[in-house]
Amino acid sequence: MKGRSGRALWICIVYCVLGMGLSGCVSAPERNLPTARSLPDAGAGKNAALRVQKGLQEAEAGRWEEALNYFSDALNYHDLTVLERAIILNNRGVMQQRMGIYDGAITDFSAAIKMRSDLPGSNMSSRALFNRGIMYYLLGEYQSAVNDLEQYSKSNKAQQRSPYAVLWHYLAQERSGVSGRYELVSSCRRLWREEECERKSGEFAHLSWPGPLFALHLEQLSAEEVVGRVPRGQTERQSKEYLCDIYFHLGEYYSIRGEQGQARYWWQMALETGMTHLSEYTGSQMGIQRNSLFTMF
Repeated sequence: MKGRSGRALWICIVYCVLGMGLSGCVSAPERNLPTARSLPDAGAGKNAALRVQKGLQEAEAGRWEEALNYFSDALNYHDLTVLERAIILNNRGVMQQRMGIYDGAITDFSAAIKMRSDLPGSNMSSRALFNRGIMYYLLGEYQSAVNDLEQYSKSNKAQQRSPYAVLWHYLAQERSGVSGRYELVSSCRRLWREEECERKSGEFAHLSWPGPLFALHLEQLSAEEVVGRVPRGQTERQSKEYLCDIYFHLGEYYSIRGEQGQARYWWQMALETGMTHLSEYTGSQMGIQRNSLFTMF
């Protein structure tokens, strides 16, 4: 049984769930990963929490292998609750995605989803469901991505108003051969106030970020216009994250319309931001790889 101090530490970090696109069964099999750096015994109920805390710090610093190792080490403690174990699996899945261990990421996300769904009263509203949906998209398994992202939206009322979840779902629909245009328009009225959407007859270019991304996919803004509406971040890194975001979406916009040369140009721009922790960066990377493969034939 965990002591009071151990539980308090978990309360502090339990909601620090890593995601792959928002500003993310039995335990997954181990992949012979090295053990995290040795840490002193923190006392009953605190050891797993301490390793998760260290893992989050390493993830923030961009040291993904170290973070992954801390999360793996935390899973060895048997005093974890089901929810805590699911959160750690989700975080480890994100690290594996960033490191290119895609099968491991899918396995961890699936395990976390299963654990959350088995909890009494659970509505499967886990970030892992969203993260797996994006992972399926990146792998080109678009129908699976649609299924996960739809389930995430339906089962997680708190996140229905996330514009990025709507945008990823739209892209998955378009890639799977189903038009997502109508849903993209109707989603605006859930994400922003009704009167804001109606003020300019349903045009979304004037909305706050990421409203211009909706306008791009609905062909209400040109590439140059949408780039001109990218907000300036509070830090240089945040500014680059915004740029990576828009460049990825421009690549997807042109790719869906069959203009692969333009798509490749914008995906390459996304890679030049260096924001390797973003799913939009990985998506641009994989878009270029697919583009190169097709141009060989």
